Amino acid sequence: MLHNLNTFKIVVTVIIVLTGQVMAQYDIPASVVGGGGGTASSTSYILSGTVGQPAVGGPVSSTSYNHEPGFWPAAQALAGGIGTGSVAFNGFDARLSIGDEYPIDPDNAKPSAYQISGNAITLEAWIAPTHLPGVEGEIVTIIERRNIYAPRVSYALRLIYAAEMDLALEFIIGDGDGSVSTLRKIWITTMIPGEWTHLAATYDSGVMRLFMDGVQIAAQTSSATIWAGDGGLHIGGLRGGWRFQGLIDEVRIWNVARTAADIQADMNTTLDGNEVGLASYWPLDEAATINSIYPVAEDKTANNNHLYMVAGAIALAVTPTDEVLIPPAVHSASANETPKLITHVNGYFEFSPKVAGWPVPTLAAVAPIPAGLGSAGGVVSGTVATGYEGPHNLTFEATNTEGTVQGTSNMWVDQFAPHFINHDNGNVTLSVFNNGVVGRDYQRWLGDGFIFGGYGSTLFQGNLVIAGAADRVSGGLSRYEFANRSNVVDATPDLPGFDQATVATFDDALAPTPLGVSVEQRAYSASTDPDRDYVILVYTINNNSGAAIDNLHIGLATDWDVGYDAFNNRGAYDATTGLSYVYEPDSPSNPNYYGVAALTGAVSGFEMSTSSLNTDAELYAAATNIGSNPPAPNDLSGLLATGPYSIPNGGNIKVAFAVVAGSDLTDLQANAARARQVFNPQVMVRTLPPTNITYASATLNGLVNPNGIQTAVSFEWGPTMAYGEISVAEQSPVAGTADVAVSVPITSLTAGATYHYRVVTTNAGGTSYGEDCTFTTTSEENITIDNQVVTGDGEVSFPNTSVVLDFSFSGTPGENIFEVVHFSNTSSVGVIPDTLAQFSTGYWEVNHTGPGIFTVSLIFDLGFSLDIGSVLEEFWLLRRGSGGGGDWTPLRQAAVLGANTITFTGIGGFSQFIITKSIDTKAPSITNLNAQQGGQWPLDVGGPILVTATVEDPGSGLQNVNLHYSRGGPSFIEITMSGYDTNWYGEIPSNDVTVSGVVYFVEAVDLADNIAYSDTNYAPVRFYEYTLNTDIPGSV
Repeated sequence: MLHNLNTFKIVVTVIIVLTGQVMAQYDIPASVVGGGGGTASSTSYILSGTVGQPAVGGPVSSTSYNHEPGFWPAAQALAGGIGTGSVAFNGFDARLSIGDEYPIDPDNAKPSAYQISGNAITLEAWIAPTHLPGVEGEIVTIIERRNIYAPRVSYALRLIYAAEMDLALEFIIGDGDGSVSTLRKIWITTMIPGEWTHLAATYDSGVMRLFMDGVQIAAQTSSATIWAGDGGLHIGGLRGGWRFQGLIDEVRIWNVARTAADIQADMNTTLDGNEVGLASYWPLDEAATINSIYPVAEDKTANNNHLYMVAGAIALAVTPTDEVLIPPAVHSASANETPKLITHVNGYFEFSPKVAGWPVPTLAAVAPIPAGLGSAGGVVSGTVATGYEGPHNLTFEATNTEGTVQGTSNMWVDQFAPHFINHDNGNVTLSVFNNGVVGRDYQRWLGDGFIFGGYGSTLFQGNLVIAGAADRVSGGLSRYEFANRSNVVDATPDLPGFDQATVATFDDALAPTPLGVSVEQRAYSASTDPDRDYVILVYTINNNSGAAIDNLHIGLATDWDVGYDAFNNRGAYDATTGLSYVYEPDSPSNPNYYGVAALTGAVSGFEMSTSSLNTDAELYAAATNIGSNPPAPNDLSGLLATGPYSIPNGGNIKVAFAVVAGSDLTDLQANAARARQVFNPQVMVRTLPPTNITYASATLNGLVNPNGIQTAVSFEWGPTMAYGEISVAEQSPVAGTADVAVSVPITSLTAGATYHYRVVTTNAGGTSYGEDCTFTTTSEENITIDNQVVTGDGEVSFPNTSVVLDFSFSGTPGENIFEVVHFSNTSSVGVIPDTLAQFSTGYWEVNHTGPGIFTVSLIFDLGFSLDIGSVLEEFWLLRRGSGGGGDWTPLRQAAVLGANTITFTGIGGFSQFIITKSIDTKAPSITNLNAQQGGQWPLDVGGPILVTATVEDPGSGLQNVNLHYSRGGPSFIEITMSGYDTNWYGEIPSNDVTVSGVVYFVEAVDLADNIAYSDTNYAPVRFYEYTLNTDIPGSV
């Protein structure tokens, strides 16, 4: 997030001329009045009056400035009225927005209409503000278009306040590379809260002009070419910052520069929508339903660029001919989003919610309020008494002539005040807090961030993230969801070689849906090389929820600002070292590299983007997916997560990260590897269940994460926990930071015996052991038939392709011939026919010369099928020894004994053994179909959207599960879903989520090719909110 930790001052000298003489000179800091975050700008500050009077709308003259506030006349008398209504904005969240790529009416919309470029434009609107900017740097958008990924303005009409110029009207045009031209009319005194004013701004052939009530009030020359932009269109505000409060009506955008006469001619009337040069026209008379979406501000031109009415924007039957009357509204805030609602025992607290409406509502607190607090004039203040820790509701009531409304804000009382200690080893400095925050608590403006090598702070904010599900995540950037349970205190370092340690405790009681975990946070730093370039953070996460917590992912969210221009940051992920990092490219003002390294577990998620990852769904997706590196420099926020973890009730896990710096990428990677080796020289080891168990063999399995150190892997095994045997894993040695599956087959086992085994790893840090596991070999020879195909109803087919019959036998030296025989309609089931050759379908000769157990693969071309309904259909597996000259010995008889199975019946001491799968004629079932984005409904445009379903198959098992979805129209896109057991999920990508909604269904196919389809579902969508002032994907 852009901030002013590294600031510098540019002074713009403004000379005021009256009748050819210098009358006044003003020095105005560019950091206060700069227009749009550009790298170069041309700004004119018109104190009052108009340029070139009386040539209104004509050529510009720079010979005279009128310094008489209140120059322009009052609005003209309105004849006939203007429409039937306007839109009220509450100043909290309300705004009108649309993204370029996600129109409300995709079949008819033409976003290119407002993507104006070149050197001609006109912006118009009626406004009746009920609040005017009065805080230093406060900027309120009326109309704005900008870049989706950075604050590069295409065009904008705004109100702004700064001490040097008081209230100003501002018109900006930009060329897209950061250069802007800004025209301001400062010291406006005739704009009165609750009164209507018509505003217009034009640019034509190098001249920018501002108009109030049809009269030109300011102008300047400019050589800028308007950039088409890519960030949507916004009225009344962007996603972040201040927003317009009051009424807006009759918003018009023209692709021509209108004269004062043109503006005056129709400012007091409605338009038809087909006027020459009219690109977009929003009368704002009512909230419409378009394409099943409500509420919508309708564009009356043929371009159909309708706008979402977002977060409380409402249509009222009030026009510029009417008295301004707006019902009251009270902003309901939550403590985990609003730090001023968080206090602590015996700490001073003061809070009054934002209120909107006209006339200005009276505000009063409604009982009860916590002990120690009082209320007066709508302000609750005081010192919270001991014993009132935890959550409290503060209810406020606002009243004006248009009604009464209540709003409730959620207050939280901590045990301790927000507190931090700096880890400072003379080379790096990192602030660690008692509420999960590291670096800087930017909303409270506490902490020093992360400093390295004498350069300014780079970590604007950081926070722990504990992700349990797409709707259950604790922590994150700008999310105050951890309640402190102690101050940060110095501790005795228990990590060798480190001389500073701190400890703090907190839990996730502040989260909207807490997981029920508490955290002990320990931080370590060293003042000696080679460990002076990082700080280690160790989180012990305790499960106090009362139940086991599975599939948990732990991460560190960061907002990095490297160098003077935070929008010139590049970021990437290095899988080899488990490192997420940021740097400033291209002649950097700060040449160093900064990042977060995972010291424990396997990296499960990485994201580095312009999104602040505000919602549970966004955070969970980032914690469980390895995203791509950012494509271009920008102001970047990110998350690095490890997992998944499981914590039994009452248990805990320990997860560690390092906040690390380096003079270049190689140095950064070396420091990350050093932190990992110092903290955890041993590896993560897990023993997994065995596979391929027979009466004489098995495959032992395990999972190893080497933590970046080359590691030898073996298995200890034997009949007891003393083991006695060692077998080297086939994959040994292993390296890297990802989980590695390891295995080894073992043989010469005893039938029917129990064995113990475990994984053993050895590296430079020592030896680690996995859990002890056991298995039992089978007591009989196993016979299996593979590649069977189930077809039809009640029939088992063996197609005319090779199938393998694997079996083991105890035999005597000499040649053996094995043969499979099939016959039917015999008079005596279980009796071997006298003549076998006529039934023979294939055989395979096997030679062996020694006694013992032998494994044979017998290959046959079986071209017959069995009628399950007949008990007279039989298989026989036969062996003839002594070089093929002896009698046939039946090893297994397969008789059809039931409707669904073929069973081998024991002969000559062999036990019965079922070898064929059941006939499967039942299709899978699909239930619990759901689409979600952090629990929000309707869903946000831009997603991604996670579709989940429960898929169960009663028969042969699932072959695949597919998600089909449509971006609009009759065609569907198919993607393969992932899953385990009965839980399946698939993700509709962000660029396929349209504002017209998402239509989707799920298809399931089992191994018998039975197919099932879910119902077709429709998910309506709404705007999407990006970090950089984005409302809809493709916008800001």
